[in-house]
Amino acid sequence: MAKGDSIIGSIFKFMALLGGAWLTIEVLKAISKKVTYYDCPKCGSDIEYGQENCNVCGVGLDWENSKIEANAENTN
Repeated sequence: MAKGDSIIGSIFKFMALLGGAWLTIEVLKAISKKVTYYDCPKCGSDIEYGQENCNVCGVGLDWENSKIEANAENTN
């Protein structure tokens, strides 16, 4: 009986190790996600691509027909 418990315990330890490695990889991916910020054409605050409205001044953002430029200083 002790031998079977040892095998099951080893399997659980191995699964925990794999789970911990997977979780670490996912956290690192989330932390290192690169986000390019753009300047709001009205107030100049930082906005992310695809936002419908500026979070600061509330102006509507038209990504297809405007000249919103990337802010090279604010790239994460």
